[in-house]
Amino acid sequence: MEVNPYQVLEASREATPNNPPWKPDRLARHRLQMKWLIVFLLNLPVVLFCAMVCVSGAATLGVATAVPMVAILGWTCCLWFPQTMRQIVIGGSATAIFQFFPLPQMLAGSIALEVCEQMGLAGSYDTGPIESFSGGFLATIITAVCLLTIGPLIVTFFSLWKLRKSEPTETANPFS
Repeated sequence: MEVNPYQVLEASREATPNNPPWKPDRLARHRLQMKWLIVFLLNLPVVLFCAMVCVSGAATLGVATAVPMVAILGWTCCLWFPQTMRQIVIGGSATAIFQFFPLPQMLAGSIALEVCEQMGLAGSYDTGPIESFSGGFLATIITAVCLLTIGPLIVTFFSLWKLRKSEPTETANPFS
């Protein structure tokens, strides 16, 4: 069987970390990763402050383990899902602005605490903070997922609002 030198080999078509299924501009990929890192760090202050109030003991180690994992996962997702990560970065920028009025952060933290409480990983609000490693880890992951979801929703809401405002209004036709 002869090999056609002009035919693309099947092995080169497979997606691997070094050969992703899309061929982005290398500089654009690194810029997106840097933007992710900046937005991630901008969103940490209020969330970490609230986390340190709500956890103690081994749960602090759970939070300290989950935070870098979320950062690394986002960094990696910038390579594989650039369009989605662009939306998340833009939404994360909007969420970072809310650090001054931390409604999304408080909502995400409340959801995480409630889930941990229902799973038995946290005491109720009256009995005290989260004390287990798994409780701190899970609460951090849930908070991150909520904030990663809230950000693009904010962007979508404002995009739809802007689109709706830019639609021409109907005027009365004097000839009808």
